Amino acid sequence: MAAQIKMSEEIFDRLTELAGTQTPFFADIWQRSRKEFGEEWMRELVDNVVRIFGTEEDKGWEAAIRGYAEFSLDNMRHQKYFEQNGRYRWSRLEDIQTRYYENEEHMMRGYLPGMHLSHYLWPHHFKLLTFFRTQVLPNLNPAPRLFYDVGIGTGIYSRETLRHLPQVHGKGFDISRYSVAFTRHSLQAYDVLARYEFVLGNVFTMNVPLEKADFLVSQEVLEHVEDPARFLRILHDWVKPEGRAYITAAINAGLSDHIYLFQSPEEVAALLEQAGWKILKGHAEFAYEGMPAELTPAVAGFFCQR
Repeated sequence: MAAQIKMSEEIFDRLTELAGTQTPFFADIWQRSRKEFGEEWMRELVDNVVRIFGTEEDKGWEAAIRGYAEFSLDNMRHQKYFEQNGRYRWSRLEDIQTRYYENEEHMMRGYLPGMHLSHYLWPHHFKLLTFFRTQVLPNLNPAPRLFYDVGIGTGIYSRETLRHLPQVHGKGFDISRYSVAFTRHSLQAYDVLARYEFVLGNVFTMNVPLEKADFLVSQEVLEHVEDPARFLRILHDWVKPEGRAYITAAINAGLSDHIYLFQSPEEVAALLEQAGWKILKGHAEFAYEGMPAELTPAVAGFFCQR
């Protein structure tokens, strides 16, 4: 055990050294997050980087660090646009589908690696993931047999569900084949892929006969769709009566592919309730302090029941 801890510390030190030399503007977040979240967080991050991105020798660590920096820089540009204009740059799916979701270089080099690492390196993202682990998954009683993840992204919430619930099977839906590829790799790295399958397509237009799920996850997808109210009604229909869901949304966050602007957690909660969801628990995390609430990126998560 002591040897494993020492190896984790050595790898983390090397990761922070690489971040400092390759992407100095984004380097301090590694040590700041370690200081905030502790040694268990550090060991989990190291294990995740090694599983998902491989070794330093095959340049996997460098690629992950560069991807995170590209993702963060792109988001800073779009956040600045939002702060200056009070709206997101794009407002329709057709504006972003080809530009981002069907663009292999954008998705595989920066967007997906960067988004994945943001779940550890952005404090508000890691705190929401912790909420999911401690307040949602342990309270799924009875334990679900089937869950859906709608808008899988990098698959981290599917991974957590599969690891926490060894009896559950999952199905992931996404519009981007690159998200499917990244998630497939991630689930395989954690040896949970055998209990999971994928559906590639747009939930608004697909015609797939579905068994009602016991549990559903949709993590930061609402801001990516033109009609989130309709999207929430679709999700509601995909879950069994009394079934549970964990649904989140980004707020005042000008990321590159956000097209629907939510301005407060309360706005998201109201939309959920209008779609028929009963909110059991809600939680919001803000990216930083010191700016007006209407300009501060945040993410809100809601544990719901049909």
